[in-house]
Amino acid sequence: MGKGFNGDKRSVYHRNFKDKARNRVDDLEGVFTNLQSARKESRTSDVALLEEQVQLMLREWKAELNEVSPANSML
Repeated sequence: MGKGFNGDKRSVYHRNFKDKARNRVDDLEGVFTNLQSARKESRTSDVALLEEQVQLMLREWKAELNEVSPANSML
């Protein structure tokens, strides 16, 4: 039966993964744009907050990538 059902599952997983990645890049771009504005306008408290937000986002994404998922076990 070739790939069949498992191939479809991987395809759906891959599409969802790409959509999630695009959304995360959009979110990161927004935070980065705000960070640039805060720096330009010398809003130091906002800069610190936005830098921490970027660090938190990156830590969360890294932890998620290191998790074992059901999709990985299909490969």
